[in-house]
Amino acid sequence: MNSEIRKKIVGSITMISVTFIAGIIGFIIIEGYSFVEALYMTVITISTVGFSEVKPLSESGRIFTVLIIIFNLGVFTFALSQLTALILDGEYIQYRKARKMKEKIKSLKNHVIVCGYGRNGSEACAMLARNHINYLIIERETIPEKELQKHMYFLQGDATVDEILIDAGIENASALLATLPDDADNLFVVLTARELNKNLKIVSRATLNTSVKKLKSAGASNVIMPDKIGGAQMAALIIKPDLKEFIDELIATEDVNLEELEVPSQLVGKSLIEFKNMYQQFTVLGLKASDGQYKVNPKNETILENGMKLICLK
Repeated sequence: MNSEIRKKIVGSITMISVTFIAGIIGFIIIEGYSFVEALYMTVITISTVGFSEVKPLSESGRIFTVLIIIFNLGVFTFALSQLTALILDGEYIQYRKARKMKEKIKSLKNHVIVCGYGRNGSEACAMLARNHINYLIIERETIPEKELQKHMYFLQGDATVDEILIDAGIENASALLATLPDDADNLFVVLTARELNKNLKIVSRATLNTSVKKLKSAGASNVIMPDKIGGAQMAALIIKPDLKEFIDELIATEDVNLEELEVPSQLVGKSLIEFKNMYQQFTVLGLKASDGQYKVNPKNETILENGMKLICLK
């Protein structure tokens, strides 16, 4: 349970309990009541139901009863205000929602964790959604309810904290996008994520050129510099405007997809033309060899190898 909510509930219960205990002890000491008689007197006094006393009260007993009533009014007023605030301010409702969300997250497998829901994070989520890929957002701030309805999985918290990444199911995730605005925060996320999941695909955002090498050393699979890409795209609109617009349209169109395919085991050792004949729905644009080298528009005679990936248009 949230520590603030727990503190309010425990504080309220403690104050009410102290009032009961003080009343019972006071009646036993001052009036010589038995435990049951003292309990009865304490209950009817605190609840102000107005039943008759067990025995006639002494002057000290009456003063003690007045003090109990006055103190109790303050305690109940405070406790009621605390519990009412939890409901009216939505703290308890938010806690219940967060708890239900954590239960849903436990069932996630091969999902993408998006750390940060700023400009880059929100665009990444939109792209993942268009491609029907499960993703989970980690964001420090609360996302507006209208915006939150677009996403199935959301975890409020600091992505640089180990426990938050564990709650996000990082051990079962396939990839993580570190899109926080600060390079130092992204570096910390990458370090932590790589430690928690050695096989995780990690893509990080960077603002400074000097951060790229550090992020890759920390475990990032790829590092993207949005400002640099944005400048290059602006220049591309001047140099080759039609080509740039065509590529943007290609990415945004749901009916046409760029696919990354592993070479089928039955085609390992055979030529690219045999792949094209078998999978005519794909247009091969390039390939990534097993040594990590890329080839654009490979020839039909290219021999397909194990671990090779084909970049295709479908």
